[in-house]
Amino acid sequence: MSNSHAAIALVRDIAQTPAEWFGRQARVVGVLNDYIVADDLAVVEDTDGLLVDTKLLGDFGYHLGSTLMLIGEVEKLEDSSLLPETLRPHHSVAIPVLRARIIRCVDGIDLALYKTALEIRRDFEKTWSAASV
Repeated sequence: MSNSHAAIALVRDIAQTPAEWFGRQARVVGVLNDYIVADDLAVVEDTDGLLVDTKLLGDFGYHLGSTLMLIGEVEKLEDSSLLPETLRPHHSVAIPVLRARIIRCVDGIDLALYKTALEIRRDFEKTWSAASV
């Protein structure tokens, strides 16, 4: 586990380009769609789904439909048999899993506004980094 900060990401960022995220820390927001108690695995969704390993979190007391913010490391899922049916059509080879270290319920967050703010931040960071070179 690295000591770097967690990059703010959308679920679709990780789901659509997993190779760019493997080994990186990420902070995502999504709606809890499924939870597999026996394997300590959850699925959070936004426009895409993301598998979340919740073993490090202890008791998982969140309800389906809750909006969650998760911070953890993105890794490649080694055992694809653990992948829920809802995610199987979206992934072929590289299946990302977020090994969550921190979780909090953010019910009530305006996800559309959150995405807009994230896009503005990304634009600012691109402009700022280009100006400092």
